[in-house]
Amino acid sequence: FHEAWVAELDHPGINYWLKSRLLDITKPGVQEQFWLGAVTHGRHGDHNQGEWNWPHMNETVSWFDWANGQPDDYHDEDCLVLREYHDPFFPNARDYWWNDFSCDDAAAHYICEKECHL
Repeated sequence: FHEAWVAELDHPGINYWLKSRLLDITKPGVQEQFWLGAVTHGRHGDHNQGEWNWPHMNETVSWFDWANGQPDDYHDEDCLVLREYHDPFFPNARDYWWNDFSCDDAAAHYICEKECHL
């Protein structure tokens, strides 16, 4: 779409930059989530994160920023979101972490990236 693709966070620095931007622009306690470009097709779970791929870059994901208890492959979750987690009593104490998510669920926003043509 418009020569863009769903964001592929292939480096921890990009991940932490994006998390800080999302914390700045989203409201505390809403539990927003945003699609990331990684997918998997094999078994995975809490003790076996499986093999995840960045399809646009055609690379295997080499590092992870999973939330506690993730990935859990709850009902065939083969896509990746960046999801807000917070303390229910202190919603300002929050951060964004990776979560495996159903590819068929539409309950996430999109973050896309596009090559810069200078």
